[in-house]
Amino acid sequence: MPWSQQAEHEALSSATVGLAPLTDDPFSRGKCQYRSLLFGGHGLPTVASPVGIMDRIVVHGETGFLARTDDEWLEGLRSCLSQPALAEELGAKALDRVRTSYSHQVGVERWTKLLNELAAGAPPA
Repeated sequence: MPWSQQAEHEALSSATVGLAPLTDDPFSRGKCQYRSLLFGGHGLPTVASPVGIMDRIVVHGETGFLARTDDEWLEGLRSCLSQPALAEELGAKALDRVRTSYSHQVGVERWTKLLNELAAGAPPA
């Protein structure tokens, strides 16, 4: 499917779970984990590799599942696909986490605070 903002939104709105597999290497550890933020922002739980800051975005058992082994990946996927109420609950918590910790508004507030502190000559908190 060709990418467009509308196609992305439609695909994510009709999904049940987001997948974020990563290899554990320096490049992947330095990624921002945008995919998991995108999934959470659409109310989806994520099954993800625990690489880099992923464990700050995906809280195991609360907003999705972190999986290292094939068995852990299968368990996370089975849980989300076979228990729609669980997937919905995890997705709602993921959406709340993205809104309260990673939204544009949160970013603007953090940058504004930092810039105001720097302008006042105060060391950043």
